[in-house]
Amino acid sequence: MRSHATLLLTLLALAGCEPKKEAPPGGTTPGPTGVPDPALGGRVAAPPTAGPVQGTIGGQPFAPDSVTVEGRSLAFTKGKGFFPDMQIKFDLPDGPLEGKQWSFGGNQGANPPVIVAAKKSKDDLPQTEFNFGPDYAMTLTVTKQTAKELSGTIQLRANKPANTTLRGTFSATRKKTHDDALDADDAPYIQGRITFTGDWAEAKLAAGFVGKTAAGKPVSNMAGTAVKKGEGGWASSLTFEPQVTTFFATPQAGPGYRHTKLAPGEYVVYVKRNDVPAAWKKVTLGAGGQETADLVIDTGKVGEVVAAVPESEVRDSRPGGLCLIPAGLDASDSWVRSSFGAAEVKKGETKITVKDVPAGKYRAVCGKSSADVEVTAGKPVKVTLVGDGPKTK
Repeated sequence: MRSHATLLLTLLALAGCEPKKEAPPGGTTPGPTGVPDPALGGRVAAPPTAGPVQGTIGGQPFAPDSVTVEGRSLAFTKGKGFFPDMQIKFDLPDGPLEGKQWSFGGNQGANPPVIVAAKKSKDDLPQTEFNFGPDYAMTLTVTKQTAKELSGTIQLRANKPANTTLRGTFSATRKKTHDDALDADDAPYIQGRITFTGDWAEAKLAAGFVGKTAAGKPVSNMAGTAVKKGEGGWASSLTFEPQVTTFFATPQAGPGYRHTKLAPGEYVVYVKRNDVPAAWKKVTLGAGGQETADLVIDTGKVGEVVAAVPESEVRDSRPGGLCLIPAGLDASDSWVRSSFGAAEVKKGETKITVKDVPAGKYRAVCGKSSADVEVTAGKPVKVTLVGDGPKTK
């Protein structure tokens, strides 16, 4: 799962820029290439090439295999892994963009930070550099802007890392943010709000799903982040694109989730609070389905499970976890178990306590050991797991 939990690129606010001779608010100066550029030591910037966008990062060839717009962020990306192999990213000006041109960089005015990331090898994490005004020169022209696409040309030279360039024509696909309403293009999908009954101030929340497609394929995904009441935040899991799972919270409406581009099938959508399953619902999703399933976390109707785990389950250096499978779900399904994990079990630890478990009936499972348990609000309940539990499948 790749979780880009609010990669806040809004380090500097960008003012809208109109293509006119005088410098607009914010200090950027739209205009054609062919004029001396302070960020290039007074040299004249060459016009962008007519071919597809390409360049270098740290002197290494860079040919993006995707160009996307998400919100105001324009990203040129190479690589499909958990982290991109190479990427150049920056925020666009506000307002309508079509038919306009901007020259960014230099010491004057507000310039969007240009973020450059690259891996040294495929197994490394990307090394990220932030280029501010004096660190780069860029000419950007937008020739077309629609609800789904942004096209134009770019010429960029950045100093961090040295020998970083990008120039040519591009066509960027627009990716929806959690602020954009879902429609038929995102279907089949399941979305919903997450509301609290009772007091809460902050929590680590994650929204996910587990299920089987109509073809019988098991599927799951989850995304989450820590949030405070009355504040915003979001995280997306892009591991299974085009299927995307997003958890989000807004100051006005609170938390919510969306699972887009699902296959038709039978699903259980759920939310975890501080790593413990807190609410869930079954949903049947048809072809082109657009389903809403709101989830309620009742902080006043929770209890505590104290589970005794056999020593045989915790001898291994990586024994796994304790799962609490709600009654009515298949406790033998390994995908269900992984989704309804409630606590980590460490080597040699035979007593596991799980707090804030919603009242109800569960099958407690750890490895090959399991037992039924019923949780009562406001009370702890003890349960002893025994071997030869339900086999996984």
